Amino acid sequence: MPFCENCGGSIEPGSKFCDNCGVPIDDQTPTTPTPIPPPPQAPTSQGSPAHQAPPASASIPPIYIAVGIVVVVIIIALVFASGVMSRPTDHVISSSGISQEVLAGDLDNLGFGWPVGFDVFSGLKTPAHTWPFSPEIDDVPGTDRMLVGSGLNPGLKGYSQDGYTRDSKRPDNIPVPITLSYTPSGKKVASAQLQILTDDFQPGVMQSRFEVTLNGKRASFIENVVNKLDQTGPTGQLFTFDVPSEFFPDIESGKLSVLIDDPNTGMGDGFAIDFIRLLIVYK
Repeated sequence: MPFCENCGGSIEPGSKFCDNCGVPIDDQTPTTPTPIPPPPQAPTSQGSPAHQAPPASASIPPIYIAVGIVVVVIIIALVFASGVMSRPTDHVISSSGISQEVLAGDLDNLGFGWPVGFDVFSGLKTPAHTWPFSPEIDDVPGTDRMLVGSGLNPGLKGYSQDGYTRDSKRPDNIPVPITLSYTPSGKKVASAQLQILTDDFQPGVMQSRFEVTLNGKRASFIENVVNKLDQTGPTGQLFTFDVPSEFFPDIESGKLSVLIDDPNTGMGDGFAIDFIRLLIVYK
């Protein structure tokens, strides 16, 4: 649309005079104003004009969130099962060219811990502790639990039982072998010792009679000591046994299973084992 050169007002097509100021149109050359460009946009940190923020992304469907949570829970469970619940089969804690130290158990006094300054390897009796107690998930089978002989017979005339028997139940308290597993060295054994921390054995008081086997063979050298114990309290104590040479082939095999049980008397003499340690010297 043309505009008046005098006042800038708009001029209707065919008009002779400006409707605004009255100046004759014939004396003017109508003009069309130049459009005013928009102001420039502020540059961004990269030097290019800023852009409008993109619209917010669509929300994640609830089903995808639920599936993600389930996957995370499964992964955590698998990690727990493989790392915490699994037990190593190799119990070697030190080894050299001429000796090996093998341990089954965690040296924690059945979970009660040791008094300050107490040396478990001194052979002294532990302080009396409370009961009942139960094994933790990572305890070696046969350790840190109340056990009662497989021959238990409450209906037996003259039957008696102690607190471990009264406060435990089958099958949790059935004696099982405590197995030391390790990689055979391939060498011949020169000497070996077994250390066993026994707890609450009372054969003299309870009229029980324990049998001990190593890989299924009777170990009278251990039975002779165990069947003289009186660990009423209950208390524990570490005993060290020199292993006779007849058991050397078993030790050289890389596996030694120790079973302590009372299969015959029927008495309720409960007991416990904290750990078993095997010390081997090779030729």
